[in-house]
Amino acid sequence: MVGQNYYRPSNPEILKEFGKVFDLNIKLVNIDDDFGGGTKATEKFFADGTIFDQIYKK
Repeated sequence: MVGQNYYRPSNPEILKEFGKVFDLNIKLVNIDDDFGGGTKATEKFFADGTIFDQIYKK
């Protein structure tokens, strides 16, 4: 089972079984709702010279 390996289950019913392991009140981000989808997020954060490159400089 996913939760037994410390991956947060996406199924709410299964997540309840792991309430002692995972905070059930945490608000998770959703790539579509919070970032406009994967393509927009990649363009803004991960394309060459964008935010990831700026914070990852050596």
